[in-house]
Amino acid sequence: MTRSDMVQRVLVKLEELSPYNQDTAFTADAQMGNVIKPVRSYIDATLDEAIKECVGMLPFRLMSDDIVNDNSLSATVDEDGVGCIVVPKDIIRLVELKFKDWERSVVTTSDRSSQVYTLQQNRYTRGGLAKPVVVWSEDDGDDQWLCYSLPKKGSSYTERPTKCSYIEFTGNLNTDTAAEYAVLLCAIKIHDIYGNAAQSKALHDELNQRLQIDGIQS
Repeated sequence: MTRSDMVQRVLVKLEELSPYNQDTAFTADAQMGNVIKPVRSYIDATLDEAIKECVGMLPFRLMSDDIVNDNSLSATVDEDGVGCIVVPKDIIRLVELKFKDWERSVVTTSDRSSQVYTLQQNRYTRGGLAKPVVVWSEDDGDDQWLCYSLPKKGSSYTERPTKCSYIEFTGNLNTDTAAEYAVLLCAIKIHDIYGNAAQSKALHDELNQRLQIDGIQS
């Protein structure tokens, strides 16, 4: 679904619960002491956030058309066997990463504030070939995947993963099911901006129902 399609779907979703008269929205906005803005400006401001939230919470099976398989990335491995992959800034979720010596793929990442990362600082508790770990980090403005661990070879070397896939931010979602989730979240955010509690709750209920139907929550 293109971004313009998603914006139109948000407008339709806003109209479903009540006639979303833009003049009325302007009046409500002014009464709250805010700068008057077109509804489209709020959609543009919140849709990116909604898309990223969807990518973070939905299972990969609902985002199949948004998964990028990349064979161009490689890891620089230090003498201690820790690999570092510098990744594009637009990546927002790892799908799968595997090196030939790893016994399993990694499908989730930890961050540097987690206990998992603390364990990686000790060579006896860090991830290894049987149970590897990937930490999402940032250094000198670069996003990095720190890979614990790869074989030690006495000196640093470069190795390309056998599997590397991720989802990147493009401003839209190609998988229609995922795009509809983002549309719902965006519409909820718009209603929240205008203080429309009843409409927001109705869309929250619809969102929870969809999550149950798709087996994401019980």
